[in-house]
Amino acid sequence: MSEKIEDILEQYLKGEDVLPAGKGTEEAMAAFRQFQGRRDAALKRRKRIWLWTAAVSAAACIAIVAGIAFRSQTPAPEEVFIASAPVGEIVNVTLPDGTAVWLNGSSRISCSKEFGVKDRAVSLEGEGYFEVVRNESLPMVISTASASVTVLGTTFDFREYPEDADASVVLYEGHVNFTDAAGKGLDLLPGQAAMLNKASGELAYVTTDTSHPAAWRNGLLIFEDCTLERICRDLSNAYGTAIKISDPALLQLRFTAEFNVRTQTLSDVLEVLSLTRHISFRLSETGAEIF
Repeated sequence: MSEKIEDILEQYLKGEDVLPAGKGTEEAMAAFRQFQGRRDAALKRRKRIWLWTAAVSAAACIAIVAGIAFRSQTPAPEEVFIASAPVGEIVNVTLPDGTAVWLNGSSRISCSKEFGVKDRAVSLEGEGYFEVVRNESLPMVISTASASVTVLGTTFDFREYPEDADASVVLYEGHVNFTDAAGKGLDLLPGQAAMLNKASGELAYVTTDTSHPAAWRNGLLIFEDCTLERICRDLSNAYGTAIKISDPALLQLRFTAEFNVRTQTLSDVLEVLSLTRHISFRLSETGAEIF
């Protein structure tokens, strides 16, 4: 670089006026303009980089703040009270309000640990016998997958296993409202029973024997014109043994019978069934087969 160019650059960096007042060389001015152009371009690039960095930083801060706000506003998972009865067993539980519940085998109930404060909502899968503590200001609502029962204080049996063709309720004391998922309902008085056909949606009163409230609690299985399919499902649940009906034609055979699982073995029960209808059975280590 010539001595003239160096002088011009030195004046420029000091902030002095570098435009020639009079004479000067074309070479010096051309070199100066080239240097000035490169410098301005570099400054623009630095400005763009700084702005982009600032934008990213701002976005990150917003995301962090938003994340903190989201976490602070997201409610913690609600704690629930759950009770269940294994297959072949009956379990007695007491809800927080003092309501007594007997769960048949393969059944479960759940409710919020705030139960009795804002509501008395209970979920049921399977079969339960309820002795509900009366509370007129806070009705209890027991819901299954297809129906619900609303009560103030009463005694009743409510059943709906996932594999059942229907949901049913039998009332022994007090008053209940039995409602399907669409909101259609029936009011029941003591001694009445109702059934919901889950396939057709038909909701109707049915006749049943209420002289032995939830007899299954005492080991009694009472079947009134029940299909063999339903009977074998209940026997399997009561004895904790798998029962297979190998001939589909037998599924809809109907029986009226009474058994005591505490005094009769599964073999005893199947022997009785085989005498009343033309069916046979065999027992093995893995369960029973009816054919």
